[in-house]
Amino acid sequence: MKAILAIFMAVALTGCFGEPTLDATDMESVKVSLQEMTESMTESEHEDFRKDIFVIGFGGPEGLKKMLQSAFQGETKDGSDYAIENMRKADGMTVQEMKAFANELRNQ
Repeated sequence: MKAILAIFMAVALTGCFGEPTLDATDMESVKVSLQEMTESMTESEHEDFRKDIFVIGFGGPEGLKKMLQSAFQGETKDGSDYAIENMRKADGMTVQEMKAFANELRNQ
């Protein structure tokens, strides 16, 4: 019985403490989850990840074009509105998934 309980606890704990993911509910949630995601990174890893976050936040080259076109057309949408819209596309992703997503955006 103790062995079954130990196995159950190990499986349950593994599910609870998985790799952190992005919470893109709002900008505050994004900030908090990104901080959790980067806590154990080296400075070099953190810098690379910052670049990935920048690409995702702008939506890659196509997203940046869209943002600039909107600004020149006089739309009053705030830049942070675009950023959260773009970050929501990465909601629930891990660091590795976000890196892959940023690379996809770069290659558009």
